[in-house]
Amino acid sequence: MVLVEIFVYVCTYLPYSITSGFLQLNTNRNPVVLAQLNPINAITLTINILTNGSSFYTYICVSRRFRRQAKYVLYDIYMNRFRQNRIGPEQITAHFVTDNAH
Repeated sequence: MVLVEIFVYVCTYLPYSITSGFLQLNTNRNPVVLAQLNPINAITLTINILTNGSSFYTYICVSRRFRRQAKYVLYDIYMNRFRQNRIGPEQITAHFVTDNAH
């Protein structure tokens, strides 16, 4: 599981590091090259930011125990908290006893 996380981090941090380093090393400041690299840098930065939540998705995909625990926490605890109480009030019927002895 740790190897999967390391693989995800390498695959997501490496492109941003490369494009960021290439932008810093571009000393001639050619506007055409900068215009081509800025969208690439924005995309790799977005992927880099999305990496912060990737460990959650990695564990959801890989670990059965984590999926069970996540289901328990997200559904059984939080969703059932807002569910209406299923026990309804008991219907009480009144029985009147009449005394005809008078």
